[in-house]
Amino acid sequence: MSTKATIEGYLRDLQKKQDWTSYLSDGLVFTSYTNPIRRLSGKEAFLQSTKRFYTMIKAVEVRDLIVDGDKAVALTHYDLEPPQGPVFVSDVAEYLACAMARSCRLTFTSTAHPFQSKVGGGNLMSYDEGLASRVRAALGRSCPIQKKRMFGGVTFMVRGKMCVSVGKDRIMCRIDPAIHDAHSTPRLPERGHEGA
Repeated sequence: MSTKATIEGYLRDLQKKQDWTSYLSDGLVFTSYTNPIRRLSGKEAFLQSTKRFYTMIKAVEVRDLIVDGDKAVALTHYDLEPPQGPVFVSDVAEYLACAMARSCRLTFTSTAHPFQSKVGGGNLMSYDEGLASRVRAALGRSCPIQKKRMFGGVTFMVRGKMCVSVGKDRIMCRIDPAIHDAHSTPRLPERGHEGA
């Protein structure tokens, strides 16, 4: 089977959720370039690590496929539905290599070069730039801050952890649990049924 036929078969069967793992070689190496960057070796490690992602897939569409010998790049569109939360889409550039032994099996997959993301059908990674500038200024310069595009907007990271995320019409903040607990309304104890 050719590289193109193998990759098309893999993506077709992934869409159908039928036997797509048979296209993966035992020696597969997977590199994810999302934050944090990670590299996995072996089919089983790959399947365990990506299980949540693959269970969220509702639709797959290959927007473009470029094949050169035993290597390919697929621009793939995924509709994803997490167990709790809105459906979102992820457009990914996937680099795939196919080892020609007895049959072509995918040996290297790098599915984490996101090139587009939409949440709830919204605009492409749009966010309130004015609010983001004010948040950045409020964070000050006392420690290194990274700015990353995620959650449908821009997220400010402090010491590698999400601190504040700004979207088009929302802001999401990481709150110290002790501060949250001190300022939140206490839950009332549950009552049993009282007689009349």
